[in-house]
Amino acid sequence: MTTIKSLPIGLTAGGTPEVETWLRRCCALVVAGVAAYASVDGLLLLATVGILKPPAQCDRWQRCVVWMAFLLGIAVSLAANIAAAPSLVWKPVLVAG
Repeated sequence: MTTIKSLPIGLTAGGTPEVETWLRRCCALVVAGVAAYASVDGLLLLATVGILKPPAQCDRWQRCVVWMAFLLGIAVSLAANIAAAPSLVWKPVLVAG
């Protein structure tokens, strides 16, 4: 009689972590970290408004922070979509992104 040994989540039969599992965990962690501070959609909306503001009304540091917030919002939104993809092969990831 053979017994089936269950593996911890995220490990293959050889004991090595599955890249897909860890990538999903990292994406979820990034999204949760940003969502704990502000919503991703709100972050993108406010950053877009800041980018559209005339450059004369803000200094260089403020514009840099606005662009960083915008790029962070895009990256987190993509990470959330990729984490929600049914599998991490190129077609579902392309559709999710």
